[in-house]
Amino acid sequence: MGHELTLQAIKVPSLLLDRLRAGEIDPELLVFVDYYFDERRKRGMMWDDFTLRAPERVPFVESLERMLREDPTIDCRCCHLDRQYSWLHMTLESVDGSDSGGEFATWAVLGQSQISPNAKSTQGFQILWNSPETCAIVDAWLAEIEEPKVRAACNIDILRQKGSYKIQQNPDDEFVIETILKSFRLLKDFYKAVVHHGDGVLFDKD
Repeated sequence: MGHELTLQAIKVPSLLLDRLRAGEIDPELLVFVDYYFDERRKRGMMWDDFTLRAPERVPFVESLERMLREDPTIDCRCCHLDRQYSWLHMTLESVDGSDSGGEFATWAVLGQSQISPNAKSTQGFQILWNSPETCAIVDAWLAEIEEPKVRAACNIDILRQKGSYKIQQNPDDEFVIETILKSFRLLKDFYKAVVHHGDGVLFDKD
């Protein structure tokens, strides 16, 4: 069973981060940022049910609503890498063969640092984040990588040896490569938008 990975842009600075650092928001609620934005977008209005039976969530929702008022497009800046994110991560780690390339690949796909020691997904994974400064580094690194270089770095045998998610069930190498390239395009476009707006990024692996 694999884990899905979603990257969600957040404003920095923001009321959300201020309240998190002041202890006014339960860090574990951060797992719901992209979920709340998605549900709110479907409804076209504030998602009242989210706080109906959990009044302790009110400061969290207020913070997200403030973020949306300040930037009505923030909810749309997200990148769903689904369960195949490890395919992309391992490929980008070897795309230029350098130590910094491996580090930047991890920052790009999995995040650089813990946003809070107690912020965990429902599966128990630490919720990581990238500051705007880190996002700028990642964006500049990705901008230098062209698709042919990613294609050349795709090593299906290594992905299979490392037991990447459902790689054994995908005997079609070209399908795997195209999936990696599609994820790469999504990631590259996402960071370009994030840096343009000066955002940070939350990583939710669940």
